[in-house]
Amino acid sequence: MAGIQDPLTELPPPSRLDFEELGNFTLDASSAPPPAFISWDANVEFETPLRPRLLFIASSPSGLHLISHLPEKRLLGSVVLPAEDQSDEGSSKGSLSDDGNIKGRSVYDARNPRKQSVHTCNVYALDGEHASVIMVAVQTPIAEERANTWARAVLEAIAADRVMVVTMLQREHYRGKLSADDEVIFRLETDALRLEKLGKEEATMGHDDDVPYFPSGSIVSGFPAAVLTRCQLLGLKGRLLLSWPESRSSAPSLLVTILNRFPDIQCLDFSSSLQVPFKGKSVSDLEIYM
Repeated sequence: MAGIQDPLTELPPPSRLDFEELGNFTLDASSAPPPAFISWDANVEFETPLRPRLLFIASSPSGLHLISHLPEKRLLGSVVLPAEDQSDEGSSKGSLSDDGNIKGRSVYDARNPRKQSVHTCNVYALDGEHASVIMVAVQTPIAEERANTWARAVLEAIAADRVMVVTMLQREHYRGKLSADDEVIFRLETDALRLEKLGKEEATMGHDDDVPYFPSGSIVSGFPAAVLTRCQLLGLKGRLLLSWPESRSSAPSLLVTILNRFPDIQCLDFSSSLQVPFKGKSVSDLEIYM
């Protein structure tokens, strides 16, 4: 009909945006949060990026328990995620001790415990000087808005062919119903890993096929999602394990049982860690659901 404009074919009206005002929408580089980086131990000599066979990242209580009690791990450094507000320079100072802890001032501002001045995640190596297995222990939560810069810093400095991330299932992100008495572990994988498994279907049959995939509609956020997404973009063989619950003393043994089903993880010996009693994280609700 005449007089009716077609929004698909009619030319759009001229823009009323003044190009000189575009600068008002740009971010000030000085106000951007500082990027993450890895502070390497000065006593360790190696070339970066490291190229290990496996990068193992753990943030769940059971995963951290397995890493912390490995007897032959060697501290390489720490992934440092500076806070956005570093006005209190004294609170951000500190150095790594031999056991991986921060010496000197605490990583938290004593006058304001909620303001974190610096976030560190210890980086360890196994297999002696060859460092064919690198482990990263994420002891404290990483803010979701800083997850991408954290994942970028880690995967740029540690160029592993395979990446394993072990984390805890978040109740608010799970679409379904689980009892606190049910011990389950879900998985997610990159396309590169799935393509490799298609060529070795007979070899992997019966090992990891009984580990269920994370249910459709559920969400993974934060640094685990950032690491797996970056592995996907870089074409790396990445795998994410989400465990539930972390309140039972058997959580580490269940995690080791699942890890042993993956051929690329069977090289890790966690027997010494399983001999140490595990104090799980308490669960306030009997069930989770959405």
